[in-house]
Amino acid sequence: ALPILACQVWACVAGSCKSAPQAEGTPCTDDNACTVGDACAAGACKPGAAKDCNDQQACTADSCNNATGDCQHAAAAGFCTDGNPCTENDTCADGACKPGPAKVCNDQNPCTADACNPVDGNCTGLPQAVTCDDADACTGTGACKDGACLPGAATVCDDGNPCTDNG
Repeated sequence: ALPILACQVWACVAGSCKSAPQAEGTPCTDDNACTVGDACAAGACKPGAAKDCNDQQACTADSCNNATGDCQHAAAAGFCTDGNPCTENDTCADGACKPGPAKVCNDQNPCTADACNPVDGNCTGLPQAVTCDDADACTGTGACKDGACLPGAATVCDDGNPCTDNG
């Protein structure tokens, strides 16, 4: 008996058996379970496209077992994004993306409440009505209005001595 080769057919013509290539594009197998769409070309089985094992997870290393065709998804290390623009330096752990520390939003203005916008990750400072230090020793505690520190009431600096300048 003659061996059967992939992409070859045997034909007997006038008592003699000869091999001939199968038609181009005839399905075949290249004995690699991780390729799909293998087809005959020029009398040989050509591998098709690689099997898609991508699980769309940034924290896994995806591969295919050539013998079985099973997809494997091993946990990977490295940086990732958890989809929240208000966290920074997200990292992979145990095959999943873990959020990093919260983004620090501080405009150094005591008259604003600083926060991170979860839609775009931009920092915002919303005006708040609190007391503030207007940095003037001759006024009392200031008050915040529309995001700015307004001076407090003037401090009385008269020491009651007519011989001193109280300016």
